[in-house]
Amino acid sequence: MEKKYVLVTGAYGGLGRAVVNSLLDNGFTVFATDLRIDDSIKNESLIQIKVDVTNDEDINNAYLEVSKYTDWLYAIINLAGIFYLDSIVEGEESKLRRIIETNFFGTYKMNKTFMPFLKSKKSRIINVTSELASYSPQPFMGYYTISKGMLDIYTDVLRRELNYLGIKVIKIHSGSFKTKLLANASDEYDRLINKTEHYKNQLTKLKFMMDKELKKDNNPNKFAKKIIRIVNKKNPKIRYNINRSFSLRLLSALPEKWQDMIYLIFIK
Repeated sequence: MEKKYVLVTGAYGGLGRAVVNSLLDNGFTVFATDLRIDDSIKNESLIQIKVDVTNDEDINNAYLEVSKYTDWLYAIINLAGIFYLDSIVEGEESKLRRIIETNFFGTYKMNKTFMPFLKSKKSRIINVTSELASYSPQPFMGYYTISKGMLDIYTDVLRRELNYLGIKVIKIHSGSFKTKLLANASDEYDRLINKTEHYKNQLTKLKFMMDKELKKDNNPNKFAKKIIRIVNKKNPKIRYNINRSFSLRLLSALPEKWQDMIYLIFIK
């Protein structure tokens, strides 16, 4: 049986590790790329490559490493990403640039570099954006939302271009899961409340939304099972939603002026 090679970025984050394990359990050979290597994992179907998706040299070295094993990737699954929480007017420009470089350009560069490994009507790209990219933006979530919104639009354009080549591109609007990224979000929130000069009262009132997300018991294995279904599906949908927030969906469905009033009246 011909091996099916899959490349995963962000392979050792909370979602990435669950996805890699599920791919291995389902008979795939996985190129696991991340900032670090996990020497504790012993599996002949796992090929680990240390990659910073913002570093061109790392990406080019990964290309050469993959080419030692195959000239065809069945799928590229982009999970690498970081999270920052900050005010658009108080936050540091360097952090905005870094999150865009990682969340958007990291995926853009990996897909572009590994394009020669994608074969018409066989290969697929799965880009994981965020449910926030499909909602009206929230205050103080601008850094993350901007980076994921860029990735969201890029994925749509990529899909329409690669349609001509017969290569499938799938977008996942994902809600929150019980991972280190979500835990970091809590730390980011506390840091923001402590440093803000203008928004301490508003951020304190908004904290209930963060606490509500942290209380969710969303196991990353649920996400991994969804990925396996998408990878195995002959004709996957162009977009999948998973663990989306009902309250955010409801709020975003309202006219934008109403949303502004809600934020202003109830979180003043």
